Amino acid sequence: MSEEYKPFSGRHRIYQSEEARIFWAQFYKHAIEDFKEQIEELSDYLQLKVKQADWHGVADAAMDIRELEAKINLLKELEAQ
Repeated sequence: MSEEYKPFSGRHRIYQSEEARIFWAQFYKHAIEDFKEQIEELSDYLQLKVKQADWHGVADAAMDIRELEAKINLLKELEAQ
């Protein structure tokens, strides 16, 4: 099992084993899938709030979706390293 010098999050560097790379790849994949499912549910909720003219609910759902999309983008960046 070889250890490799690999950059992590820009400023920090760590040694990662093959098992660690596999673990993190699976973690990122499952987390991204989970966030995408949450976005789908929030999209349905957002549509309901639009029909009800509940603009605070629309804003809350939209902000939650934006936050989840940011998390997905961060995980994709980490996954690419």
